[in-house]
Amino acid sequence: MDIRELLKGAFNKDLPISGGMGNSIEAAVVLESAGPLNDYLSLEYQVMDLISLGRNVSWEFKGQELIVKDDKKYDKLVVAVKGIHGNPMTLHLEHHYFDITKCNNMLGEVDKDKEKMRKMKSFLDEMLRLTES
Repeated sequence: MDIRELLKGAFNKDLPISGGMGNSIEAAVVLESAGPLNDYLSLEYQVMDLISLGRNVSWEFKGQELIVKDDKKYDKLVVAVKGIHGNPMTLHLEHHYFDITKCNNMLGEVDKDKEKMRKMKSFLDEMLRLTES
C-alpha cells in the first residue's frame, strides 16, 4: 500500500502524493502536485504531521537539503523526533525524503510562461509604439 492510501485510510486525508513512507530516497514520498502556488514545503509538513500522528510522536524541523539523483530532485528533511505522549525530550534525529521532481518541473513551466508573457509584452509595446507614430 502506498502512503496516499495509508493516510487516506487512517486519517481520511486525500493528498496529492504517492510512493513510500519517506524513510529513504528509494522509499521517498512523491509529491504529485503542490497546488497552484507550488507550496511543496507545506505539503511536506502536512505529510510529516500525519505520519507523526500515526506514530504517536511529534517532530521538530532541524534542517533541509536538496539532493539531485538520477534526474530526480529530492527534498531531505532532518527532523528531531520528540517524545511519546507529549514528553518534550528529543528521542533521535530522522531523515525524511520527498521526491519534488514534479513540483520543480511545474516551476519550469511557470518560468516558460513568464518568458512567453515577456515576449508578448515586448511585441505589444512595439505595436503600440508603431501605431502612435
